[in-house]
Amino acid sequence: MTRAALTAVLTMTCLLGAACDAESEPTTDRDSARAGWLATGHALEEAGLEGVLSFDASVSEDGASAMATGTVDCPEGGTVSVEAAAEATQSDAAADLDIRFANCAADGVTIDGGLSFSAYASETVAEVSMSGDLEFSGAAEGECALDLSLRASANGESASGEISGSMCGWSWDELG
Repeated sequence: MTRAALTAVLTMTCLLGAACDAESEPTTDRDSARAGWLATGHALEEAGLEGVLSFDASVSEDGASAMATGTVDCPEGGTVSVEAAAEATQSDAAADLDIRFANCAADGVTIDGGLSFSAYASETVAEVSMSGDLEFSGAAEGECALDLSLRASANGESASGEISGSMCGWSWDELG
């Protein structure tokens, strides 16, 4: 199975909201968790990191690697900082992304804290993990701890995927 097929399985698993475990009590009400996440996505989308990042890349016979860093203003004030690194070879690829919000405001929500993402893909496995702690204030109130893992695997004839973890103490499918 190709990397593209694994990515499709992983994406479908996310969209279907396959059984996530709620391992802790919610740290904010469901509406604030949803509003906070929508504002976080909007802040990243509107910040427009293109052209502001410092970028370094190298290519060799063994593969390629790249690093990017930068800080930009958020739509309604504050900043978001990004550090990213990725490596790819003939057989696999891996990437790490750290995002830090400092009084970053969007959609009437102020976001503080950070998120970390890690991803790995080979011909048979794709894995993504996200962790972090965010604090929402304004139109959404509360603290939001994240611990999500997504995994898709294939053996050439079949594929499977799963999601585990929680967001703001809620399982993924409870916030959908």
